[in-house]
Amino acid sequence: MRYALIISCFLLLAALNGYYSYQQGWNHLTQQLTQQLQDELPQKLYGVDGHRIGQYDFDNHQIEMINRDLLNMPVTGVLPLFTSCSAEVSNANDATSVRQIEIKTAKETIHFSVNCVTNDANIAISTTVSAALTTVLLLQIPMPLSARRRRWILASKQTLTPSTAFKMNDYRTQIADLLTELGGHAKVHHWTELAALPAQKRQLSDHHLAWLRVALTQADSNLAHALDVTAADNYLIFDMKKQNVILHGIAIPLAQTPFFYYAWYALQTCKTDPGYTNPATNRPADGNDLADFMERWGGHSKAINDLRIQGLKAKTLDQNRSKIKEDVVAIIGETLANEFLFEQQRDLKTGRSRYKLALPVDNIRFIPELEISPFDK
Repeated sequence: MRYALIISCFLLLAALNGYYSYQQGWNHLTQQLTQQLQDELPQKLYGVDGHRIGQYDFDNHQIEMINRDLLNMPVTGVLPLFTSCSAEVSNANDATSVRQIEIKTAKETIHFSVNCVTNDANIAISTTVSAALTTVLLLQIPMPLSARRRRWILASKQTLTPSTAFKMNDYRTQIADLLTELGGHAKVHHWTELAALPAQKRQLSDHHLAWLRVALTQADSNLAHALDVTAADNYLIFDMKKQNVILHGIAIPLAQTPFFYYAWYALQTCKTDPGYTNPATNRPADGNDLADFMERWGGHSKAINDLRIQGLKAKTLDQNRSKIKEDVVAIIGETLANEFLFEQQRDLKTGRSRYKLALPVDNIRFIPELEISPFDK
């Protein structure tokens, strides 16, 4: 919803800025041309004594000379909105021109029609940049609170502050402080759920509060589930059929191939305590076991074919470990993520890096449960 509002705001501002810039460009151009003709035209039409040069009527020769002078007028500026402009003498009711101007002399009024060719690229650039800057500035303005939100904030001030409802120094006060700190990331229903919590003489540790913060900021979170997450053990669960990772009760969205590499490293950690040693950069390891594992649980066909044909490359392992770390840290933060990511050691026999999950084997689970030799069908 927020992104749709931002896009709509940007498009509206771009349209308004484009129209305003176009009109301003025309106004500036016609003002300059009017001033120039007002200054120079009488000198060409009348002599020093004020008499008309040539015929008494506005003759065709003079019209041709003036039109020739105004045929191609240069347009200057950093980002000019027009590539070229022209003007010509016309009657007052000329409907073919974009704009009309009139020059009044002491003896008569002369009408000119003005036409310009727009510079579409410069108009697009100027309107896009100005709309983007305006959108960014508008986004800095806090969104007005809805009536419902204002009612709940008022209620929280009256009933959910340490000085009223939470006279006891218990865990509810810590939760209230955390919700206040989260601001817009906390939901209105979190405050309602907090008011219904029973009083307990216990305190949440900094570690528990860190997990509570993560749980409360997840989509569709509720306080009861967030407290369950806070109290959960450090289990890392791989749901192989759904291709989901549950980490300390928090769902971690991973792309398909990084999911299988994460599960594969977890299996290697369960199989051998030292972990898995990276293959040599110029000599890939046999990738058939991992390919069979991915194929068994519905992995991507291209990734499976690459493993069978090209083998298991050190570069591929490095890339997937980095992607796994990036996605996990994005959800729970680096401090909490360290327990669920990779330990790196030096293999004394080969001199290459060896990787395993930092989490104890007993804290790794698979759904359905897999054997220690998981690649056997």
